[in-house]
Amino acid sequence: MRNIVLFVLLIIWVPSVYAGVLEDSDAARYAFAIKDYSKAFNLYKKLAEDGHAPEQFLFAEMLRKGQGTEKNTTEAAKWYAKAKRKGVTRRSEAYRIRNEEKRAIVAAEEAEKEDRFKGTPKYYQQKAITRITDAKFRIVAAKKTITHEKRIGALTGYVNKSRIYEAGSYQIAYEDELKRAYKDYKLAGGKLPLSKIK
Repeated sequence: MRNIVLFVLLIIWVPSVYAGVLEDSDAARYAFAIKDYSKAFNLYKKLAEDGHAPEQFLFAEMLRKGQGTEKNTTEAAKWYAKAKRKGVTRRSEAYRIRNEEKRAIVAAEEAEKEDRFKGTPKYYQQKAITRITDAKFRIVAAKKTITHEKRIGALTGYVNKSRIYEAGSYQIAYEDELKRAYKDYKLAGGKLPLSKIK
């Protein structure tokens, strides 16, 4: 019975502790990315003291470079050694984490920008322009395929009619898509003529 109670308490306690570590780690990474080094330093220090190897390495980096604190290479060496004992070296975990944090922050900023932009006429214009340029590209590709097949037919005496028919069908479909996309662009307040949209 006592083991069951301990097991249940462990199940409840471990995820909450791990979630707290992830939140602190994310907060530290974000603070570092926006160059709030003093906040990042304090968060990394707390996580490093709690024994988290990637944060120990990143904390050592901040100590060595003097980010958020004064440079302290002897203290940095101590933290590098602790991280290294847990398998985190310069070329492994810490740099991978740094790259992931940069991508995550850029993605979050892009998503936030998209949310602010969504619903505005400019948003719908941009979406329509993307559709227009895609349709134009596909129409040109279909025309090139038709021309290519006709040339091969003239040289060999065999015309691949199914390939020409398929490319012609795509051309017609994308010409219709081009008309719809341009109509949506105009409805969103777009002013450029179709020929100027690239």
